[in-house]
Amino acid sequence: MSWKEILKVDNVVFEPDNPNTAWYDPQKDEITLNLSSVGSEGEDDEFVIMNLEQIAVHENAHRAVKYVMGDAFKKLLDRLGESVANALNGETEESGSELHDLLDALIKMLSMDEAYAYSTGGTVQRKPQVNLMESVHGALIEPLGILHQGIMEDVQRQAGNNPMALFIHIPRINKLFAIMEAHILKEAATAEAAVIDFVSDMNNFTEEEKNEYVERYMRKIQNMLG
Repeated sequence: MSWKEILKVDNVVFEPDNPNTAWYDPQKDEITLNLSSVGSEGEDDEFVIMNLEQIAVHENAHRAVKYVMGDAFKKLLDRLGESVANALNGETEESGSELHDLLDALIKMLSMDEAYAYSTGGTVQRKPQVNLMESVHGALIEPLGILHQGIMEDVQRQAGNNPMALFIHIPRINKLFAIMEAHILKEAATAEAAVIDFVSDMNNFTEEEKNEYVERYMRKIQNMLG
């Protein structure tokens, strides 16, 4: 039996430049383990194997959540696309509120995913990297970017040689997507802070350890704001 079968992972790689130990790709339904980030000098084999097992549990927890809630997540994304179209067309006065409610629901679902994965004991670092903001970026901002690009192309095609139509519609489209992106990042940062508190309590952090943890979070916020 191979290590992939024992650990229930799909890919094993050695990528020294990649800081991630493992990750789950919900689009491909694959777990990848990066052996270059596993084990340090002085750790015995038994400890390293225990780490591998617990890391695999963490990633499989993400997979389990996807199996249980993946369809619900996709339906919310579809509704989000419809809500964007309604907001741009001005079909309902509640479109803006509906957009925010849908984004909040999606972010809460992702937050639950991260909290569940950590609660399984799936990470063995005392201060594991909580990457909820990155998860949100991949799950929401990238698809929204594709939707944004598609809408822009449709508007440009329909406008043809009418520059006034582009002048009217393109700023509205860009403003709507900028507002959505800012809301996503704000709520994702809030959700990650909550998960950090959860992980800190679970691991019984000292104040010093928690401060170090929060400093990493603040650096991410600063990078996010540019």
